[in-house]
Amino acid sequence: MRTRSPFHIQELVEEISKYLEKSDLARCAQVCKAWYEGHIPLLYRQVRYDKNSRDNETLWTGFQRYSHHIRAFAASAEIFPDPLLLGSQCRHLTELSLGPLDFLEQPDRSHARLRELIVQNPSIRTLQIDLRRHLSGILFRGHNILRLMPSLKNLAILDDRYPYAKGSQCNGAFEAILECGSQLETLTYQIFWGGSDRAVSGSEPDDDAYRDAKPWTGLSSLTICGYDGWRELELVKRSPNLRRLNARFKKMNCDSVLLQMALLYQSGHPSRLEHLELSHLRGQRAQTALEMLLQSCARTSCLRTISLYESYISETTTEILLTYHGNTLERAAMANSNWTNPYDFCRMFTMCPQLKHLEATGRGDKLWLQHLVQSPWACMDLRTLNLTIIEETLLYYGGEPAGMSSGERASTAEGSTNNDEPVVEPQRLFWRKIGMLKDLGSLHINMSTPHSTGTKLLSIVDADVEHLCRLTRLWELRIPSDQDFITDAVKEELHRRRPGLRVIYA
Repeated sequence: MRTRSPFHIQELVEEISKYLEKSDLARCAQVCKAWYEGHIPLLYRQVRYDKNSRDNETLWTGFQRYSHHIRAFAASAEIFPDPLLLGSQCRHLTELSLGPLDFLEQPDRSHARLRELIVQNPSIRTLQIDLRRHLSGILFRGHNILRLMPSLKNLAILDDRYPYAKGSQCNGAFEAILECGSQLETLTYQIFWGGSDRAVSGSEPDDDAYRDAKPWTGLSSLTICGYDGWRELELVKRSPNLRRLNARFKKMNCDSVLLQMALLYQSGHPSRLEHLELSHLRGQRAQTALEMLLQSCARTSCLRTISLYESYISETTTEILLTYHGNTLERAAMANSNWTNPYDFCRMFTMCPQLKHLEATGRGDKLWLQHLVQSPWACMDLRTLNLTIIEETLLYYGGEPAGMSSGERASTAEGSTNNDEPVVEPQRLFWRKIGMLKDLGSLHINMSTPHSTGTKLLSIVDADVEHLCRLTRLWELRIPSDQDFITDAVKEELHRRRPGLRVIYA
């Protein structure tokens, strides 16, 4: 009986091919007939045309013959060949991504062929469009191309130009979204309308024009990024069943969006919100809106993920977040945010037992080491930990950290003889706590010294290496590179005991 070569097993070939580049797949297709039949579909399954790509020549050569194998196509080059090169057999696309495109010659004819390409692929489920240059005129003016995509579930429309830029191509995009929104599952709407909003539409429309609109019950993920405008609010109004909301605005507070969602849930509609990502949350109105949203959605759902970027976080907001959602939070990211009291963030360790990923980096969310080591850690299942820790403690400088009581100062000062000697005990406790996180896979430690004193509170010594070696699942460690934090001798010891650990000295 003839034994079948394992290299002819299609499942094995596909698994190996995941790690090969397009040029390598092309070479594999030339080995034998069996490999040719097995690798050609893999070579053309996902095609990306980029002006800097090394695989363009390899791919375009066989488009006319093998375009029926293409399932995902992305074009991000500024200069794009004629869409006719994809061939008439390209009828099985499920993903299409179009960047800001210009065409080589005869743009009108290329526009028509690009529309034909979209029309002849009714199985497209994911569409991403960058409206810069000419794509808006192709897809939305005169006829909404989204109507001809019955399988469309995931839509992303982008235009990150300055809102006053000449020749805005955004006309018609919003109306096109409203027509097909009921069939979508995820929507990304990243258009910076700004002052051109009123220039395009004249003024905000009357609510009566959209009052009878049916809700998009199938939409579960919404990303809105831009300026405060009625369009973003209209998208939120039509999305009662959101599980994920990502609201990022660069010139305003997103309190209007949060308030709209809070009122929706307070009116009796059940909340399904699980993932919340916000940016530039500043001012009392924004804080109040976020607090209302956290309280109202807690009636029927609990957050699993929260991310706050460039935001201001008050003590009241922290209290409501941890009280209503602390037991279910699995991921928390606070980057470049400002806490009223640095001690508030330490409560994430004590009141979030399900936490798996935690990030506190940037300017205002730095942690006092004393608060960190004195807090009882409940999140022992952490897998990713990224912290910025304040090295200074006013214990050395004749004062005390903000939020630190006299009792905390006394307990922290144990083991020190005068204010000029560093406190050794807190850093030993810190690494001891880190060594108890058995599932930890990635650890990033950043240091901040607001007042340069030459005194380093946190460092790694030989005894701390023992705690790091207990973390058998730790694969990445990012730490400061200066000698005050870790000496060359300790680096060698760490490398000797954990040779497979990826250590990055920042």
